[in-house]
Amino acid sequence: MKDFSVIPSINNLLDNNDLKYLISQIGRDKAKELMVNSISNIRKQIKAGTILEKEQVMEMIKSDLQKYKPLELKAVINCTGTILHTNLGRAVLSKKVMDQVSELLTNYVNVEFDLRTGRRGKRGDYINQLLCNLTNAEAGLVVNNNASATFLILNEFSKNTDVLVSRGELVEIGGSFRVPDIMSLSGANLKEVGTTNKTKLSDYQAAIDDNTSMIMKVHQSNFQIVGFTHETAIDQLIELAKKTSLLSYYDLGSGLISRKEDISIKWDHTVREMIDLDIDLVSFSGDKLLGSTQAGIIVGKKKYIDRLKKNPLYRILRVGKLTDAVLYYTLKNYLNFQKDFQEIPFFKILSQGNDSLLNKAKTLSSFLNNKINHKIIKSLARTGGGSMPGERLDSFAIEISETERNITLLYLGLMEAEKPIVSYLQQGKLILDIIAVEESDIEYIAEEINNIFKKL
Repeated sequence: MKDFSVIPSINNLLDNNDLKYLISQIGRDKAKELMVNSISNIRKQIKAGTILEKEQVMEMIKSDLQKYKPLELKAVINCTGTILHTNLGRAVLSKKVMDQVSELLTNYVNVEFDLRTGRRGKRGDYINQLLCNLTNAEAGLVVNNNASATFLILNEFSKNTDVLVSRGELVEIGGSFRVPDIMSLSGANLKEVGTTNKTKLSDYQAAIDDNTSMIMKVHQSNFQIVGFTHETAIDQLIELAKKTSLLSYYDLGSGLISRKEDISIKWDHTVREMIDLDIDLVSFSGDKLLGSTQAGIIVGKKKYIDRLKKNPLYRILRVGKLTDAVLYYTLKNYLNFQKDFQEIPFFKILSQGNDSLLNKAKTLSSFLNNKINHKIIKSLARTGGGSMPGERLDSFAIEISETERNITLLYLGLMEAEKPIVSYLQQGKLILDIIAVEESDIEYIAEEINNIFKKL
């Protein structure tokens, strides 16, 4: 006898506690549609003679729902040892900044309103003032990312003319996006100078002709050229541009506004250092060493910034009030940087001493089941995010050594946690670097590891 009583009603399924989370992720209407289809298929199987228990039916329906479960945007715990991890959103934003942003954006905001006169104001003036204060530039503006900033500058000042760039700086950034491609789309003509490993001032001088409009320097964001090399200093390029009436532009990329001098790493040039050399324009990212949200920031001489604002592309590329607000409050933290540097998570992470890092690793180790084969090891973390390539930071990590099967299941299982934990595999072992881990997350990480091992 064909038993259809094992099939629950749609209403019961929609109210089922075990399915509530899945339904919330899919949406009630779509979940109902999927349940109807799933039940239809189950009925066909029963008609064909398949005998099913109620538990099997529920698992089949749940499985069909899980196939449709969309990807989720979640907060994750970064145990990769890369602080500005491009795939994990680069810079972590300050909770204080986000509280201020929330207060601002849950109200009306004077985005384009001058509170002094009661008339329409200029968009971005509040950002512009902070950028000028912090970098010593005459003016600044913000677009949606640094690739956009580069595109806008090239389109405005070098369309149908030649831009000189060292062959050693023709970088490819994330997502296979290449500087030569941006230049081509902008309408500028790329004119390569020098060789991959050596570009001298004389190479630039020899390449200048009547169709040259700009000398451009590009930050080597994600690689280093070492060995038999020579790079023309930026101050020499700026001086050459002045003598030949060309525009000088540095795609600085990394976005370092201030250094924390007691952190012993080799810092990039700061934006202010470039402005003080009298460069015409500098662009950089908001979500790298600046420690803010994704944005492309341009600073430099007012006459050039004013031209960029009039370019129709600026209207297309400009940011909204959310990005403006995050940048505004992040930049305010730089006004008293040496005192308030810990308000910027990136610098707070960098400022951890060896003792603090080791204590975090010891705490995590102490929470782990002693049957799990693990040990504390020294590790080398990195800034990441296309900044300071090759720079390594002393850190500590937990190294777990188990069978290949168990290590794989642990690696994948940690990413399936309610708050996913992203680690990495190295020579058949699982590594959890501690540098970017909050102390408040350590016990949770240990609980997840212990729970997964119980099931292995």
